[in-house]
Amino acid sequence: SALAGLAAHNMGLAPVAHMAGGFAAWKKAGGPVEEVKPKE
Repeated sequence: SALAGLAAHNMGLAPVAHMAGGFAAWKKAGGPVEEVKPKE
């Protein structure tokens, strides 16, 4: 998560933050998530 955040920041994306526990923790905390349906 920290390396992904650093890479995103270096590409000019903002705001970027490291979250302990990564994506699973974000989702469990109720952070917004957009579901993507697989291509058929």
